[in-house]
Amino acid sequence: MLDSTQNLATSSQVRGHSGGNQDGKFSVGFRDGVVRTVVGLDRETQEEYTLVVEAIDNGPAGSRRTGTATVFVEVLDVNDNRPIFLQNNYETSILETVPRGTSILQV
Repeated sequence: MLDSTQNLATSSQVRGHSGGNQDGKFSVGFRDGVVRTVVGLDRETQEEYTLVVEAIDNGPAGSRRTGTATVFVEVLDVNDNRPIFLQNNYETSILETVPRGTSILQV
């Protein structure tokens, strides 16, 4: 991240708002400002995060510039939980006259 005087950012951090970075799941690159995950994320635990990224440039003391950006992260789901059945097999019988769309078995 560069400011208008081309002073390379020397400090950057990720702060959280309402489901943000309280438990340190994200970091920001010191030189490049890229936000990265530090640990794996799980949609079943938390679906979204709102982060505030803050950068401070390397200008002369007393005239350093700072900036912030809000980053919204939406966690997409993967099928990581296998279905659990209480039985190995299920069996039922139905009449041939049962109307279409009728529920015949719940597992």
